[in-house]
Amino acid sequence: MYHTQKIQILLRHVWNPSPFFSNQNIVHIADQLYEIIENLGDINEISDVLMNISINEYNGNISSEKCMQVATQIINFYGGLPIKTDFGKMRFSIGQYYTFLSYKSMKEDLKITFNMTLAGEIVLDPNELPLNGEEKHQLIKVMQEIYTDRLIINNDKNSAYIKENLSFR
Repeated sequence: MYHTQKIQILLRHVWNPSPFFSNQNIVHIADQLYEIIENLGDINEISDVLMNISINEYNGNISSEKCMQVATQIINFYGGLPIKTDFGKMRFSIGQYYTFLSYKSMKEDLKITFNMTLAGEIVLDPNELPLNGEEKHQLIKVMQEIYTDRLIINNDKNSAYIKENLSFR
């Protein structure tokens, strides 16, 4: 799902330390960033990795401002900083045709994707969450706190509205 080609394009346009900065260099750097982005790293994490690459591989040719600029663009492409909790990380991700909220558990290899309405409301069906006990309760609680005005619980009252207004079909 993560688009390393998009990262490569960003690197080509924004972070070009010398005329000898080849496509292989860009592909190599994008590959190093892939894992961090896949694990929903934040702007500082991505910027630090870019700075380390700059110092270790390109004699510090890239400034910290440029690293932060690239990190910001990458994060913006993926929908913004993750919201970190004790039980997982949530963020908006922008796909090719739709927007969705994603939750990744740190305790197990589990990723949950939530539907979103055309109005940007997040659809939550507690019965369909593949979590149990405290972790399920915590995720629902965090989502209710953070997305107070934008969270829609999928129940009898809201089901027709949700069906008609999903942001993708």
